Amino acid sequence: TRQLADFLWKLRCSAPEAARRAPCGADATAWAEPPSERAAAAADRAAEEVLEVSRLQERLSAPGPWPDGSPLANEAVRETLSALLCFHKREAKPGWWRRFDWLSAPAEALVEDDRTLGLLSRTEAEPFKSSP
Repeated sequence: TRQLADFLWKLRCSAPEAARRAPCGADATAWAEPPSERAAAAADRAAEEVLEVSRLQERLSAPGPWPDGSPLANEAVRETLSALLCFHKREAKPGWWRRFDWLSAPAEALVEDDRTLGLLSRTEAEPFKSSP
C-alpha cells in the first residue's frame, strides 16, 4: 500500500497540471517531500511530544517546592493541568471526521481534494507485484 501511494504521489507530481497546484507546486514546499519522509518526520515529532508530556506530568505530580500563593501549590490544580496535557489527543477526532466524510463523499469530489484519490478504476491489466 505504501509503495502504491508513493508511486501515485510521484505520478501526480510529475503531471504538468499538477505542477501548478498544491500540493506539488512551488508554493507548497511542506508537501514537496515524499509521503514516507513526512511519515518518518511525524513519527519523530510524536515521540518527542510523548517524552515532553511525560516529563511535564512528572513535574506536575511532584509535590515540589511551589511558590506560596501559586496555583500550582494546589494538588487538584496540578492534577487538572496534568490531564489537560493529553487533551489534544482527544481533540484529534476531526481527522477521523474527515476520513468518514471522504468515505461518504461522491468520487467526483475526491478528485478535487489533493489528499485523496478519486475516480480510480480497474484496468484490464492483470495485477502484479514487482520484486523488491
